[in-house]
Amino acid sequence: MKKVNFDNYANNYDQILQEQHKSFGEISYYSEHKVKILTRFFSSNKSMNILEYGCGIGRNLKYLKKYFPNSSLYATDISKESLSIAKKEYVDVNFF
Repeated sequence: MKKVNFDNYANNYDQILQEQHKSFGEISYYSEHKVKILTRFFSSNKSMNILEYGCGIGRNLKYLKKYFPNSSLYATDISKESLSIAKKEYVDVNFF
């Protein structure tokens, strides 16, 4: 099985997703909706350590910060280029 090099897609990942899903509307809806589901199981006021495993360019981080403002966020991804993009946007997230 051939591995996908996600570094090749990092710089225009949002545009690729939006184009592929244009008939479904704005793609940011899905990132926010996934995080909203978490609020059903975890208190958004509680201080937690949250790991976004496979964070890519950080599409969910905005909403994790919004819905879990008292939590510490950690993020990782196999794509170094994606992490580089996410690090620039979310300087208060702990990346590794």
